[in-house]
Amino acid sequence: PTIAESDARQNLSIAPIAEGRLALIPEGGGQKETLCYEYQCEHDGTYFVYIDAMTGAETEILYVIDDVDQGQSLM
Repeated sequence: PTIAESDARQNLSIAPIAEGRLALIPEGGGQKETLCYEYQCEHDGTYFVYIDAMTGAETEILYVIDDVDQGQSLM
């Protein structure tokens, strides 16, 4: 990564509930992967927010859906 986790945290649009951790996320229909900081956040539900570890840009926001029959899924 070219930016520190503390700098990535400042670019979040939702307040995190845990420290950021590095993750590779697929992009472009699975054609490439991007190194990001992953943050679990809470705001009227649970979200995972991804900040690009090279640019500091917010890359992805996924909402966690809890389902009694199927468990958790991301949208």
